[in-house]
Formats: sequence, C-alpha cells, structure tokens
Amino acid sequence: MSIYYLVAGDTIQHTMPDWSIPVFALFGLINLGLAIAVWNWKRIGVYGFWVSAIIVMGINLSIGLSLVQSLPGLVGPLILTLLVRPKWNDFT
Repeated sequence: MSIYYLVAGDTIQHTMPDWSIPVFALFGLINLGLAIAVWNWKRIGVYGFWVSAIIVMGINLSIGLSLVQSLPGLVGPLILTLLVRPKWNDFT
C-alpha cells in the first residue's frame, strides 16, 4: 500500500490533504515491519497493528471520513488477533 500512496499520490491527492499521503505511506511501511514481527512470533507485532490501526483511524477521522468509513480499518487487527489467539503463549 505504501508504494500505491507514493506512486498514485497525485491521483488521490484531490480528496486528501497534502500531508496525509506520506503519512499513510509511512504507516504502510510500519505495518510491513509489524507483519515481519508477527511472522517471527513477536507479540509486539500484534500490539503494533492495533496501535497503527487506531492512529490511522484517527487520521481518517481528522481528514473528514466518517466513523462508519473509518471503522473497517480495525477489521484487520481483529482478524489477526483471533488467528493468533490459540498460539498466543508461543509468542514472545
């Protein structure tokens, strides 16, 4: 997703503030690192996805999206949490 924001930034910029495109790209890169952490059985990856999703939801609300449009961003961390829950004790 980061690459999309960086490459297609001009296309989507008319609907978003200038500062939001690099911020969303940065969060895409952060999420890549968090995915690697989850892959390596690190709890910080799961916690990080929640923090990232909540921050991005706040950004979405601040740029004018409604709560209904922003809430689906929490579905990914929720699914991740449900999937890793049976193996949570194996995470470090």
